Amino acid sequence: MDRREQDLHRAEEARALLANPLLQAAFDELRAECIEQIAAANVNDVGTVRNLMLMVKTVDKVRAIIERHVQTGAIVAKDIERLTRERNIFGMRKTV
Repeated sequence: MDRREQDLHRAEEARALLANPLLQAAFDELRAECIEQIAAANVNDVGTVRNLMLMVKTVDKVRAIIERHVQTGAIVAKDIERLTRERNIFGMRKTV
């Protein structure tokens, strides 16, 4: 499997993850729970607040990575489509 095929495969898997309501609910619930705990934390408990903020950022980062795989797959698919068109045009010129 070459790099483009891997990117397309990852994009398909990433789209499935983003379409999965259970996974999206887990992301949303975890993020909301962390934010609630940040709001309820003692102002002097800097360590806890910092850890909770890192958890929120981690959830956001994981979602962004999955979304980036979808975007990369879309770019690769367009590139493959363009290359195929160019080869077909070249092929037609060659036979004419």
